[in-house]
Amino acid sequence: MAGFWRDRNGAAMVEFALVFPVCLFIFLALLLWGYTLSVTDNMYDAARYAARDLAVGTATEAQAVTAAENSLSHWPQTFTVVAQDTTTTGTDDVVVRITTPNTFAFLRVVVPGLENLFAEVTMRKEPSL
Repeated sequence: MAGFWRDRNGAAMVEFALVFPVCLFIFLALLLWGYTLSVTDNMYDAARYAARDLAVGTATEAQAVTAAENSLSHWPQTFTVVAQDTTTTGTDDVVVRITTPNTFAFLRVVVPGLENLFAEVTMRKEPSL
């Protein structure tokens, strides 16, 4: 029986079996985090372009929403886009908000409060000439 405890046959396989799931978990977490950052970055780009069109007066609110939705059409998520020209409320700002549900339950567990991804851009409305 003493030889059984000193036997090294299979030690590498046991170590691999213990370390591999942890490494796989970290790798998949990084992949999902990168994907989430990419989606969020594209949401901010779409919101910024839509807000710019709205701020300079080349688009209406509906056209800005359509432009943002078209910019995000290659992603499989469903996006909610809201464009507001707040000049009627006394400020000279335009606001574009884009939200989408976070489809990765894994990230909601790791990062609490990440149920929705969002991007919001506020720009000062340019005076008309």
